[in-house]
Amino acid sequence: MLSKFSAKLKKPDFKFLKNKKNFEFNKESFQNLFKDFDYKTYFDKYKNKFYEIMGNESDNSNHLATMIENMIQTRYNLKGGFSDLIANEAKYESFVRSLGYEYFDSYTELLKKYKDTSSFLDDKKQELCANMYIITLEDIKNKNKVLGIRDVVNLDFDVLSKFYFTKIVVLGEGVLSSVFGEDREIIFNSNADTENDEEINKYFDKMMGQAILLGASDIHIQKTSRYASLWFRIDGIKVDMGTMPITIAKTLKRRLVTMADQEDSDYESINGVINYDYAKKNIKFRLGLINSKLNFSLVMRMIGGKGVVSHNLSGLNYPEETIRILNNLTKYANGMILITGQVGSGKTHLMYALLQQLARQQQYVITIEDPVEYVDESFFQIDLSEFASASEEFKYGYPEAVVDILRQDSNIILIGETREPQTAAQLVNASNLGQLVFSTMHTNSAPATVSRMTSSLGINEGDIIDNLRGIVSQRLVRKLCKFCSVPDNNGGYKKVGCDECSNTGFKGRVPIAEVVRFKLGQGGDFENPAEYMTVEKAAMAQYHAGFITLEDATAIIRGEEVWYD
Repeated sequence: MLSKFSAKLKKPDFKFLKNKKNFEFNKESFQNLFKDFDYKTYFDKYKNKFYEIMGNESDNSNHLATMIENMIQTRYNLKGGFSDLIANEAKYESFVRSLGYEYFDSYTELLKKYKDTSSFLDDKKQELCANMYIITLEDIKNKNKVLGIRDVVNLDFDVLSKFYFTKIVVLGEGVLSSVFGEDREIIFNSNADTENDEEINKYFDKMMGQAILLGASDIHIQKTSRYASLWFRIDGIKVDMGTMPITIAKTLKRRLVTMADQEDSDYESINGVINYDYAKKNIKFRLGLINSKLNFSLVMRMIGGKGVVSHNLSGLNYPEETIRILNNLTKYANGMILITGQVGSGKTHLMYALLQQLARQQQYVITIEDPVEYVDESFFQIDLSEFASASEEFKYGYPEAVVDILRQDSNIILIGETREPQTAAQLVNASNLGQLVFSTMHTNSAPATVSRMTSSLGINEGDIIDNLRGIVSQRLVRKLCKFCSVPDNNGGYKKVGCDECSNTGFKGRVPIAEVVRFKLGQGGDFENPAEYMTVEKAAMAQYHAGFITLEDATAIIRGEEVWYD
């Protein structure tokens, strides 16, 4: 964890150092420790105190490290934001995001331009800087000293990179140009056709790492007869990442198909799951490949992994009223709770937040998923994708898994998706037998969900009335950038655009969730619900919270699509 002590200690605290016995440092060594730093505005203020307290207390080095960090921040004007090279727990989210707006490269590549001067520090300085993941660099050409971060994989936000990165601040540029800079031409050079394994490995890891760092939900590789293109889906928007040589595209396709335990073909479509180790974490992608004789379209959707995402209901940016209704839904002992929405609308993320909450209440949770998107050891998880290649005789899907689960003394069941009558029948059956059952559907509103249950899935109205406890129908809308949005004089905020949001005015996404909780024995009764957060109320709540614009809220209320320039 980066600078673990600075999260709690904003200023040096000397109260703990009242015992002056067993001095570890003398005045001369203490002065030498800081001789390279400009402590005019900070150290002079506290030097007399420090001369008094240079003892052998266990926390002494922590406080000295905090002093060094504060002095470095003062000297280099590192006061937070994206120019701050020293990060701590309280700032890690901003630091992670800053990687998307600054040029960075691997440590090995960086040493071609810079000289590592950390070896010239004395042992104590080296130890303290190592604890804070600081390295000192010297520009070989201009002889300028630069501070950098080493070993960023140990940040609290672990999903950063499998490499050691050192970053150089580049401010005032948009996200893509500042992330890749000149390196983009090197990595995505359309003339760099190669089958060299080392080059392919570099390209592959760079592509995957950049997608994760930028928060891409999908990675697209599309080959035509002349070239192949790469683009990411970031915050719901298509972001062009340039072209790549056809040879590299074909090699990447073969590699990804192999990673998904499938056989490559020039004609057959392929679906599978890829596990990618990144920053000491395993990240899972769902692979979809459409082949034709001349072209192919490959999409990888990030669907989670082990320990990658922390699901926390309070941190998902729902309005307080929505959170209250969601919490009340989890209090039912049995029944059906359905989470609906389009692909990529955050259904699984919400469902896991609810299930984790139940698991903490000592409820036995079993999930059936195809595939398991997030590995969570507080659940018992069944991954149906493991049975995808089984013969018809050994077919194992949602209906079969539910039958087995009903003999497992569970309290809560998650059925990953209900899309055919057989699964719907087992959904109702599990509810009738005393289980609280969660599942997802692809519908666009809560009323449409009830209609789908009766018309397409064959569930009779009586079962809906008896068993349906609640519906959440949601979508994700782009979130206003908190760094540049300004009041709009109507009680909310409007977009502006800045370097931090690449001048779009938006950064991230927030849910607009229609949430209804039905009274017992009145499932599907929208006229007399126990609680109901309508789409209109949800949109206006997010507007007044400063998350979305009035224009977007109005479009949502009217049932219109929200488009972005």
